[in-house]
Amino acid sequence: MEEWMKIILMNALKGKKGDLTMAQIDELDFERLGNLSAGFGWRIKQKEILEDKLTVTLEKERVEPETDLSSEPT
Repeated sequence: MEEWMKIILMNALKGKKGDLTMAQIDELDFERLGNLSAGFGWRIKQKEILEDKLTVTLEKERVEPETDLSSEPT
């Protein structure tokens, strides 16, 4: 997982008590994750929740997201 993805996930989970690897996830967390990743040009395509595993699939939504720091300002 890329570092910026880890940062987005940890920001989405901030405020959760205990070990973040064992934090309980609710719909608000998915909404928060979606909002944060949207700024980077990604959207949640699929989420799968099992008893011991959580899988979130992100897909690229825009070619040049607003936060693309690699492009020169116009």
